[in-house]
Amino acid sequence: MKKLIYITFLFFVILLSNCSKILDIEPSDRITGIWSSEDLVKAYVNGSYLSLENGFCFDMWGCLTDEMHAVHDAGTWEVQRGDLTADNLETTSRGNVRPTFNKWSLVYSQIRNNVEFFE
Repeated sequence: MKKLIYITFLFFVILLSNCSKILDIEPSDRITGIWSSEDLVKAYVNGSYLSLENGFCFDMWGCLTDEMHAVHDAGTWEVQRGDLTADNLETTSRGNVRPTFNKWSLVYSQIRNNVEFFE
């Protein structure tokens, strides 16, 4: 019985002594390496302009229903055939990135990047 108490005590001592790495979290209110260089900050901000669409972008959302047929292969053929699943959401049958279906994830990731910059 004494041996069991000793092993249990030793186990908790080892367990509690290893918690220091978990508790040593870097504060989020400090400037990290990327924000310390003016060139890196400019590159980060200029990267947000790449996500802006030009004025001549159009999406044929009707191709996602049965009212139209897509001839430009924007990834809508999988929808019409009923082959669109969570596994093939990002690529078309040709392997091209499907801009129609990942548009919202790109927009919200850019919003997150801009909010992170202003914080």
